[in-house]
Amino acid sequence: MFLAKDRERHNISVLKYLFSCFFPNHFNVIIYIRLYLFLERNGLPTFFPYRILYHLHGLEIARGCKIGIGVSFPHPKGVLFTRGTELGDNCVINGNVRFVGRHGRYPIIGENTFIGDSVVLLGGIRLERDVVVGAGSVVTKNFGPEVTIAGNPARIINHSPER
Repeated sequence: MFLAKDRERHNISVLKYLFSCFFPNHFNVIIYIRLYLFLERNGLPTFFPYRILYHLHGLEIARGCKIGIGVSFPHPKGVLFTRGTELGDNCVINGNVRFVGRHGRYPIIGENTFIGDSVVLLGGIRLERDVVVGAGSVVTKNFGPEVTIAGNPARIINHSPER
C-alpha cells in the first residue's frame, strides 16, 4: 500500500490518511513528497505535487532528492531541498531549513537526525545517524554519529544527543 511505512511510523489510521489526502496537515506533506518522488522516478511530470508542496506547504523540492521512510515535517514552511540531497529514515526537519548544494556536492543526512528551525546545511556535508542540529546553525563540515551540534559555524556541544 502507498505510504504504508510512513503511515506506520506516524501512527496514522486509514481514516486520518484519507483526511490527509485532501486537507493540509503534517502528513499531507509526506503524501505529496512521496507522490513527487514516485512521479520523478517513473519519468512522469511532477508539476502537480511540486505546486501543492510549494504553494500550500511552502516546501521546495528539486529533482534527484532521496528522502527516507518515516521523515517528519512538523513545520514545512521554508524548507528547501536542492538537487542531490539525501535524507535518511526517521528524520525530523523543522521549518526554514535549507539543504544547499555547493560545487556540485550536496548534503547527506543520516537516519534519526533532528534538524531545528532555520538551519543551513551547506555543500557536500555528511551528518551520520542520531545527530541533533540546533536551531539557526550553519553546518559546513561533516559530523559523526550521536552528537548534538549548534552554532555558526556548527560545532559539537554534546556527544550523546537527547531526544
